[in-house]
Amino acid sequence: MCRGYGMKGEIAIFEVIIALIMIWTAFNLFFPKMVERSYWDDAKLLVLTKDILVSLDDSSNFYLTVFNHTSLSNFLNRVINETKLIYSYRIEKSPKPEIVVACNCTKEEIQNLTSFFYNTFFNKRYAHINFVKTNLENYINQPSDVLLIIGYQNLSKPKIKYAIENYLRSGKGIVEISDLNQIDEETKRIFGIQLCSDCTYPTITDNYLLAPLNVSSLKYQYYKFFYHIPIQIKNTSYQSFIPIENGISSCPSQNISSGNFSFRESYYKFWICNSSSVYFDTDQNGYADKIVNERENFQINNFNFTLSYIRNNSIYISFKGNYSFKNLLGNTQPLNLTDGNEDRILVYAGTYSNGKKIPVVVVNKYYSKTVWLPNIARNGIQNMKDDEKLLLLNAILFVSNKNYYVKRTFKKKIFEDYIDFDNYDVFDLYVFSLGLSYPY
Repeated sequence: MCRGYGMKGEIAIFEVIIALIMIWTAFNLFFPKMVERSYWDDAKLLVLTKDILVSLDDSSNFYLTVFNHTSLSNFLNRVINETKLIYSYRIEKSPKPEIVVACNCTKEEIQNLTSFFYNTFFNKRYAHINFVKTNLENYINQPSDVLLIIGYQNLSKPKIKYAIENYLRSGKGIVEISDLNQIDEETKRIFGIQLCSDCTYPTITDNYLLAPLNVSSLKYQYYKFFYHIPIQIKNTSYQSFIPIENGISSCPSQNISSGNFSFRESYYKFWICNSSSVYFDTDQNGYADKIVNERENFQINNFNFTLSYIRNNSIYISFKGNYSFKNLLGNTQPLNLTDGNEDRILVYAGTYSNGKKIPVVVVNKYYSKTVWLPNIARNGIQNMKDDEKLLLLNAILFVSNKNYYVKRTFKKKIFEDYIDFDNYDVFDLYVFSLGLSYPY
């Protein structure tokens, strides 16, 4: 009897065990265990990314390194190579170190434009600008950051309209230099200008820059660039001495490069002495009468300038406040703005009889930034004066795509942003983002 009761007791225990197993299984089935993912690897990458950015900032001029692909790559390869990580980076909000301009230009025009603008230099760093030929009707040359249209084109033609609008939607801007006697609907829409049939020009001699209403104005950056980013002026010849007058000191060097600084349809000869100072002939009599050192302000014909740099037998000159151009309009018919917003006018030529400003250079935003200028190259690209070149250069910088990426393909990455600026020539705020990832 005792043995039978023992077996019943064992069976009861087994039943309890089986019941507990079933309950535990059911509990896990209907209430699965919450597994919390560890983000330790991500945290380590983030800390390392921050450390690298701080190290870069401490060890060098952050701005100059970031905008020099070779210097930046060398630094990152040296630091990151030891960790076996993969890096990627991007720069946003600032003109890229390499800018490609697609242009409906001739081969000779491309050569001249590249010669003018390739070595653009500001804040002690280059923005190399290259020009490539493109066909507007089929496919705008890629990769490019800006489209430059020389001469009037009917942008409403279906193929051109399709290509142009896709280009603008991709975040890239358009500059057109043309004397307008007609305006199609697409040109009107893109640049925000139209012919004014009941407007007549008064007597026009000068064109004036119109200051933006505030820093949020669409043209603010263009206006800022014009008065701060210098234009490169190359030497054209060499000679052994500088002819001087007015008792200024002579240059001790016998290897002197010279050229011409041109604005308002006039030429002023200059001579570079020992790469340290520049002699100017300000009264156009063939003799130097003014000596200017690098970073020094000076005047010619009551206009203000700064000698920003002397580099490689070239000088870089920036224009200062209250500059005015000789009339740029050429044969352009009277225009007005489609929206009446005169804060979109960068350069104007006085007013019509109704009090409205006469637009000469107009900015707009149609998906991306656009600029229309009169055809300042109507006498040939090679004959543009330095003030006209500067106006075109800064139009290109203003509308250009300002997102620069160096990407590497990896599955997972951690990015850290670093906001910085430089103000040596022009206030240039940008965002540098560094990304790290494991190679697996």
